[in-house]
Amino acid sequence: MIPHLAARDTTLGRDLARAACKSSMRSRQRMGWTFDWLSSADNDFNYDFAVSFTPEQIKSGAKRL
Repeated sequence: MIPHLAARDTTLGRDLARAACKSSMRSRQRMGWTFDWLSSADNDFNYDFAVSFTPEQIKSGAKRL
């Protein structure tokens, strides 16, 4: 699958929640997956795409989009 995506200038990534990449390597190895994994730990990715919310946002019911 990866060579076909690369031929179309496309990348496949797997974001495993907010866990650091190092902590997710056991799952990746156990499943035999070879595609790149990315982590949203230590960045604002989940907040930028409104899939995670700060405690204040949850309390107020506000969502960032």
